[in-house]
Amino acid sequence: MIEDAKRHKNDRAYFYKARAEFNEIVRNGFEIPDIRLASLFLYLNKTAFNGLYRENRRGEFNVPFGKYKPKIVDEERLRRASEVLKNLDIYNEDFTHVLRVAKPGDLV
Repeated sequence: MIEDAKRHKNDRAYFYKARAEFNEIVRNGFEIPDIRLASLFLYLNKTAFNGLYRENRRGEFNVPFGKYKPKIVDEERLRRASEVLKNLDIYNEDFTHVLRVAKPGDLV
């Protein structure tokens, strides 16, 4: 993912092309390698206006290009986060389901 993310450009035209690609992937049900989707998400988060994530009624990411020069890839921080997250289970479920499977000591 890091290598793919390093290829992104902090450029207005490129941003809108990447945003369209991201929305197309989401619209088609994520049937691409997770690496590309993660790379696009990171890029859009770093270069969109104020780092916002917002969707329109069609479920499309619709934040405009930001007018600053962020560091898109912080490789050291991404690798540290990867290490921390390796042994975690992250649920995107209704809280009642999570409470049923949670064990003492779990962060819910």
